[in-house]
Amino acid sequence: MEKSAVTLALSYFPARCAEDMSWDRAGRIFTVSWHIASDSVGYVVPWGMAHRDVSGVTAIRVDELTYGQKCLTLVYQLDYGNRRLLGIGLDRTQETLGNFFILFG
Repeated sequence: MEKSAVTLALSYFPARCAEDMSWDRAGRIFTVSWHIASDSVGYVVPWGMAHRDVSGVTAIRVDELTYGQKCLTLVYQLDYGNRRLLGIGLDRTQETLGNFFILFG
């Protein structure tokens, strides 16, 4: 990991807030810049992806989200009592969805 003004442990807090608000607002809550809040998300997300447990997933939903001229492919867990985002990929292609299934196993 490259040098950061925030420790990995502290990164969790602005990253968690950034789930529900803008990076600017999350940064202001912790008296850091939006760049630091953005970096926090950049550190926490890869760690979470590497340590996620998908062993109980039995139902998924594939969705797409358009922003401007671009599209994202979103894959959610839809098991009873477990609704969470499992993956995001750029574009709306078979390759994007195929990459999710490679990571998913």
